[in-house]
Amino acid sequence: MSILISDQGSARRALAIQRLAELNESEVRGIILYKNNVELKQSVECVTRTGPDGGALVAVLEAAEQLENRLEEALGAVGLSISKFDALEQLMQCERPLTLGDLAGRLRCVRSNVTQLVDRLEADGLGKRGTCSEDRRAIRAKLTSLGQERHAAGVLAIRAVQQEIADRIDPAQRAELVRLMRLALG
Repeated sequence: MSILISDQGSARRALAIQRLAELNESEVRGIILYKNNVELKQSVECVTRTGPDGGALVAVLEAAEQLENRLEEALGAVGLSISKFDALEQLMQCERPLTLGDLAGRLRCVRSNVTQLVDRLEADGLGKRGTCSEDRRAIRAKLTSLGQERHAAGVLAIRAVQQEIADRIDPAQRAELVRLMRLALG
């Protein structure tokens, strides 16, 4: 329920005041919560877009989110996610299977996440678990031939997104963007 109080006429004000008097406590709380949420959103919007950085932080975060979504979409078209591609990439870079702990370290995540990720790779036929000859307690992950093929398709999908960016921004602008990002990050 919304009530509009306008300065355009005393009749409208009188009607609005009468309607406010008829509201029960729950309706009043709802209006107050709604108004507070709107004010909070406007306040956050104002703070993030008008701070000392002139909105640069928010612009970078929004661009990163859009690029991540675009990558997810491109990789999804070849049956991968960013997480799966990252794991395949790490496994491709190694000459031998990686322990799940080593894979977790390379992906900068906890081992339980890698266990679930390797579960998904196995379910998709992209990876396989095996034992470790040096430590029978350790489990190693390796790519299957399908995993290698899917990795190659993922590389092509990522290259297509990179090309989209290259087509929109000339080389000098890209170099300046990279320079400015490095400068901003220290």
